[in-house]
Amino acid sequence: MGGGVRRYGMTALAVPVMLAAGGPAWAGAPTLLPGAAQIIATGTFTEGRRRGGQGSGAFRKDEIEGLAEYGLLDGLTILFSPRLTAQSVNRFVTATAGDDVTLAALGRRVDAGASARLGFRARLLKGPRDVVSLEISGRGGALVNDVASPVMRRAAEIEARLLWQRQFRLLGKPWFVDVQAGYRHFFQAGTRWDPARSQGEAVLDATLGVHLNPRFMLLLQNFSTFPVGDQGPPGNRAGSTHKAQASLAWKLSPAWTLQAGVVGTWAGGAPWRERGVIVGVWRRFGG
Repeated sequence: MGGGVRRYGMTALAVPVMLAAGGPAWAGAPTLLPGAAQIIATGTFTEGRRRGGQGSGAFRKDEIEGLAEYGLLDGLTILFSPRLTAQSVNRFVTATAGDDVTLAALGRRVDAGASARLGFRARLLKGPRDVVSLEISGRGGALVNDVASPVMRRAAEIEARLLWQRQFRLLGKPWFVDVQAGYRHFFQAGTRWDPARSQGEAVLDATLGVHLNPRFMLLLQNFSTFPVGDQGPPGNRAGSTHKAQASLAWKLSPAWTLQAGVVGTWAGGAPWRERGVIVGVWRRFGG
């Protein structure tokens, strides 16, 4: 690998999870050198309203996610990613009489859960400016109750994705583009009201990064999911979901980096439009 990413010692970048997609903390296509490791901790704090002004419900989500990666062999990186999530939603009901619609609040419902992902990333191809790799992982989780939203009731999921990254120079600065496409199959836990079931979704993530100088890196990212099959993912049967994120990474030292940015839903069929902030800390070991 040449140019930007390796020059500043950053081969993997962290991003939060999306509400509807449940995606992992993000790492780019390159694998770590044998014996090298990194730990990334991110916090995402979002609020939202119903799409298109439907009702007056309010949504809040707080999520803490970690990502630990270790270069096991040349071209093979193993990863572990725990996640803690708490979200609350205003509950309401509508009553219609003729042309009049009345909205009655029923209070707030709070859901909480924990999950962890385990997997590996294997390099398939490596050129002067390009890297192609394959990542396979599985996630399992648990909730504090059985009345959580369908998305949070995902008891387990498996995912495979193909990653491609290219580095280049533009306007005298090192840039990179990272594109990831894959398929996620998940198993929704049943409740006293809904039976257990399994569904799937396609994922497509894209990142454009530029090293503004040796200490600061700007990241522009998009995360998309697309339902597969008639039902699509629980809680998002209406169609795809798309989120955008812009963040700045500040390299304090060869080992420590801080990240801060904004994230939000810009399109898709999910009823909620999220807006919020992300903060992160990256710690590198060796390599």
